[in-house]
Amino acid sequence: MLPKLRAYVEAASHEEPHSGHMEQQHAVIEKAYRDLLTTLAQLPTSDSLVRSSLLAAAHELLRTHDNRVYVASDMTPPLKWLSIVIFGFLTQVALLLVHPGNRRASRVAVALFTMAFSFCLLVVAFFDAPSRSCCATSRARP
Repeated sequence: MLPKLRAYVEAASHEEPHSGHMEQQHAVIEKAYRDLLTTLAQLPTSDSLVRSSLLAAAHELLRTHDNRVYVASDMTPPLKWLSIVIFGFLTQVALLLVHPGNRRASRVAVALFTMAFSFCLLVVAFFDAPSRSCCATSRARP
Protein backbone atom coordinates (compact mmCIF):
# COMPACT_ATOMS: atom_id res chain seq x y z
CA MET A 1 0.00 0.00 0.00
CA LEU A 2 2.79 2.43 0.87
CA PRO A 3 4.50 2.26 -2.56
CA LYS A 4 1.17 3.02 -4.28
CA LEU A 5 0.60 5.98 -1.97
CA ARG A 6 4.11 7.27 -2.66
CA ALA A 7 3.57 6.87 -6.41
CA TYR A 8 0.36 8.90 -6.24
CA VAL A 9 1.92 11.65 -4.13
CA GLU A 10 4.95 11.80 -6.42
CA ALA A 11 2.78 12.04 -9.56
CA ALA A 12 0.51 14.68 -8.04
CA SER A 13 3.40 16.79 -6.77
CA HIS A 14 5.01 17.01 -10.22
CA GLU A 15 1.89 18.33 -11.91
CA GLU A 16 2.22 21.78 -13.45
CA PRO A 17 -1.19 23.39 -14.17
CA HIS A 18 0.16 25.69 -16.90
CA SER A 19 2.32 23.22 -18.78
CA GLY A 20 1.61 21.87 -22.24
CA HIS A 21 1.60 18.28 -21.00
CA MET A 22 -1.42 18.64 -18.73
CA GLU A 23 -3.37 15.73 -20.26
CA GLN A 24 -0.42 13.34 -19.91
CA GLN A 25 0.23 14.40 -16.33
CA HIS A 26 -3.45 14.01 -15.48
CA ALA A 27 -3.49 10.49 -16.98
CA VAL A 28 -0.49 9.46 -14.85
CA ILE A 29 -2.10 10.88 -11.71
CA GLU A 30 -5.41 9.20 -12.47
CA LYS A 31 -3.70 5.84 -12.99
CA ALA A 32 -1.75 6.20 -9.74
CA TYR A 33 -4.96 7.08 -7.90
CA ARG A 34 -6.81 4.07 -9.37
CA ASP A 35 -3.91 1.82 -8.35
CA LEU A 36 -4.07 3.24 -4.83
CA LEU A 37 -7.83 2.66 -4.61
CA THR A 38 -7.47 -0.88 -5.92
CA THR A 39 -4.79 -1.63 -3.36
CA LEU A 40 -6.87 -0.18 -0.55
CA ALA A 41 -9.96 -2.12 -1.61
CA GLN A 42 -8.00 -5.39 -1.68
CA LEU A 43 -6.38 -5.02 1.73
CA PRO A 44 -6.60 -8.28 3.67
CA THR A 45 -8.05 -6.65 6.74
CA SER A 46 -11.12 -7.97 8.50
CA ASP A 47 -12.05 -4.59 9.95
CA SER A 48 -14.33 -2.70 7.58
CA LEU A 49 -13.92 0.49 9.63
CA VAL A 50 -10.19 0.59 8.86
CA ARG A 51 -10.82 0.00 5.17
CA SER A 52 -13.52 2.66 4.97
CA SER A 53 -11.37 5.22 6.79
CA LEU A 54 -8.47 4.50 4.41
CA LEU A 55 -10.76 4.91 1.40
CA ALA A 56 -12.11 8.16 2.86
CA ALA A 57 -8.55 9.42 3.33
CA ALA A 58 -7.73 8.53 -0.30
CA HIS A 59 -10.84 10.39 -1.45
CA GLU A 60 -9.73 13.41 0.61
CA LEU A 61 -6.32 13.23 -1.12
CA LEU A 62 -7.99 13.42 -4.52
CA ARG A 63 -10.25 16.27 -3.47
CA THR A 64 -7.30 18.23 -2.06
CA HIS A 65 -5.36 17.68 -5.28
CA ASP A 66 -8.30 18.88 -7.37
CA ASN A 67 -8.65 21.99 -5.20
CA ARG A 68 -4.93 22.75 -5.58
CA VAL A 69 -5.14 22.42 -9.37
CA TYR A 70 -8.26 24.61 -9.47
CA VAL A 71 -6.61 27.37 -7.42
CA ALA A 72 -3.38 27.17 -9.43
CA SER A 73 -5.18 27.42 -12.76
CA ASP A 74 -7.50 30.25 -11.69
CA MET A 75 -6.47 33.60 -13.14
CA THR A 76 -7.81 37.15 -12.84
CA PRO A 77 -9.55 38.22 -16.06
CA PRO A 78 -8.16 41.28 -17.86
CA LEU A 79 -11.46 43.12 -17.40
CA LYS A 80 -11.05 42.88 -13.63
CA TRP A 81 -7.51 44.30 -13.88
CA LEU A 82 -8.79 47.15 -16.05
CA SER A 83 -11.61 47.95 -13.63
CA ILE A 84 -9.19 47.97 -10.68
CA VAL A 85 -6.89 50.44 -12.45
CA ILE A 86 -9.78 52.69 -13.61
CA PHE A 87 -11.35 52.83 -10.15
CA GLY A 88 -7.95 53.56 -8.63
CA PHE A 89 -7.41 56.43 -11.04
CA LEU A 90 -10.90 57.83 -10.38
CA THR A 91 -10.28 57.68 -6.63
CA GLN A 92 -7.03 59.60 -7.02
CA VAL A 93 -8.84 62.27 -9.03
CA ALA A 94 -11.52 62.44 -6.33
CA LEU A 95 -8.85 62.89 -3.64
CA LEU A 96 -7.30 65.73 -5.63
CA LEU A 97 -10.69 67.44 -5.97
CA VAL A 98 -11.46 67.14 -2.25
CA HIS A 99 -8.48 69.31 -1.26
CA PRO A 100 -8.34 72.00 -3.99
CA GLY A 101 -7.09 74.84 -1.77
CA ASN A 102 -4.57 72.90 0.30
CA ARG A 103 -1.73 71.52 -1.81
CA ARG A 104 0.01 69.73 1.07
CA ALA A 105 -3.14 67.86 2.13
CA SER A 106 -3.79 66.96 -1.49
CA ARG A 107 -0.27 65.55 -1.96
CA VAL A 108 -0.41 63.56 1.28
CA ALA A 109 -3.84 62.10 0.47
CA VAL A 110 -2.80 61.09 -3.06
CA ALA A 111 0.52 59.64 -1.84
CA LEU A 112 -1.18 57.57 0.87
CA PHE A 113 -3.77 56.28 -1.55
CA THR A 114 -1.11 55.48 -4.16
CA MET A 115 0.82 53.37 -1.65
CA ALA A 116 -2.32 51.52 -0.57
CA PHE A 117 -3.42 51.02 -4.17
CA SER A 118 0.01 49.69 -5.16
CA PHE A 119 -0.12 47.19 -2.31
CA CYS A 120 -3.59 46.06 -3.43
CA LEU A 121 -2.31 45.53 -6.99
CA LEU A 122 0.58 43.45 -5.66
CA VAL A 123 -1.78 41.29 -3.59
CA VAL A 124 -4.03 40.70 -6.60
CA ALA A 125 -0.98 39.89 -8.76
CA PHE A 126 0.39 37.40 -6.21
CA PHE A 127 -2.93 35.59 -5.94
CA ASP A 128 -3.57 35.79 -9.68
CA ALA A 129 -1.41 32.74 -10.45
CA PRO A 130 0.15 31.42 -7.24
CA SER A 131 2.08 28.64 -8.96
CA ARG A 132 3.85 31.11 -11.26
CA SER A 133 4.41 34.10 -8.95
CA CYS A 134 7.81 35.17 -7.77
CA CYS A 135 6.95 34.20 -4.19
CA ALA A 136 5.79 30.65 -4.99
CA THR A 137 7.48 28.06 -2.86
CA SER A 138 9.35 25.19 -4.42
CA ARG A 139 8.24 21.65 -3.81
CA ALA A 140 9.93 19.79 -1.04
CA ARG A 141 11.79 16.74 -2.26
CA PRO A 142 11.84 13.60 -0.10
